[in-house]
Amino acid sequence: MNIIAVVTDDQSLWSVGCYGQSDIETPHMDSLARDGAKFTNAFVNAPVCSPSRATYLTGRHASELEITDWLTGGQSKKLGLSKKFVSWPEVLRRKGYTTGLVGKWHLGSADAYKPGANGFDYFVGNLSGGWSPKKNVFVNQHGEMKEYPGFSVDITTDLALDFIEEQKEEPFALLVHYREPHAPYGPMPQQDEEKTKGLKPKLPDYPGLKPHTQKLMRDYLTAVASVDRNLGRIIDKVEELGLSENTVVMFTSDHGYNMGHHGLRFKGNGYWLVEGKNGCRPNMYESSLRVPLLVKWPKVVKPGTVIEAETANVDTFASVLGMLGVKEVPKNQGYDFSKLLRGEKVDSWREGVFGQYHMVNDAKHSMRMWRKDGWKLVRHYRVDGKDELYHLKKDPSEARNLYGNAEYARIQKELQSELDAKMEALGDDPSMKPVQAR
Repeated sequence: MNIIAVVTDDQSLWSVGCYGQSDIETPHMDSLARDGAKFTNAFVNAPVCSPSRATYLTGRHASELEITDWLTGGQSKKLGLSKKFVSWPEVLRRKGYTTGLVGKWHLGSADAYKPGANGFDYFVGNLSGGWSPKKNVFVNQHGEMKEYPGFSVDITTDLALDFIEEQKEEPFALLVHYREPHAPYGPMPQQDEEKTKGLKPKLPDYPGLKPHTQKLMRDYLTAVASVDRNLGRIIDKVEELGLSENTVVMFTSDHGYNMGHHGLRFKGNGYWLVEGKNGCRPNMYESSLRVPLLVKWPKVVKPGTVIEAETANVDTFASVLGMLGVKEVPKNQGYDFSKLLRGEKVDSWREGVFGQYHMVNDAKHSMRMWRKDGWKLVRHYRVDGKDELYHLKKDPSEARNLYGNAEYARIQKELQSELDAKMEALGDDPSMKPVQAR
């Protein structure tokens, strides 16, 4: 089997049609759910780009990888994804796959941290975290720079199609990492702008949102629509080349997003989008952690499958190798959800979802999360008075913080004990100054 793994940047669960979005259409994302499987409880273990992407590739948590916040340009010159943590593309390369990555890297710009040192035969894209939606200069694995006219979303897809065409005769693993719908959300190609012209999208029910929030939401959804159109181009190319029956297509995002949700914009380093409030509100809200996860696996996954089990992007490493039949899987912290896709009975599964966000750049919070049985505990270890406890079954919008409430002392204690055990097993000390900041 080949695999095409698509990762968008800053794309929320709520932005996709098959997850309830109705202001725009996302027919190609929805087609993966229709023809394959939709995960309804997929999470990331860190709610910002670099640590989440590192976890996605290695099956290791941010504290293990020593990447706990997004990498600035300066940080990326001295820190990045170390090849001592094997990536799943590296495992596949050793098994005879040709491995490629187009688009965003954001895991280090020094030679020791570049895609070529982490399992990729081929790379064309941007090593940094963000760039312009239009008129881009991309670099390849040889360090050669080239300017590409047009829009990044289309250019990334063009490069992906070229790779598929060139590698169609041999097994390949292609990772397509779009910059969209990351800010700035536009401009987008004219055909996508036309889809949302005049749209007045629904906004979260949060008091005092700034007047320009609706325009931000429209522009954000336009970028989502642009990604969807380009995903369709990839699906069409796979069908055109007769590769559909032996190609897994997996779609997800590096983390969730807020656009007025909880009064915020962005992700775990959310900034207030409310009149009279300014600055960063560090968070591990559901909207920052939950992501779309769609998998089309021909001849294995029953069309229209819905998987409700909790998964996390730390599972990607084990699961991709599981889907592709790799028997000897290197050490990792994830669970193999390929078994769920096959419809097999799983004797044991994760008891809860663990999260880390040890901040460096926007604030100094050191957050750890444990989410279990409809409860969520979030600890802010370096800032006093910010700890959180939510009963998600009764309060899915996380509006009522129950931390310190005597009525819930027992459940708070139990969750804390399990969180402590998880951190101890990882050697994770939330009070330490992160490597990234040293």
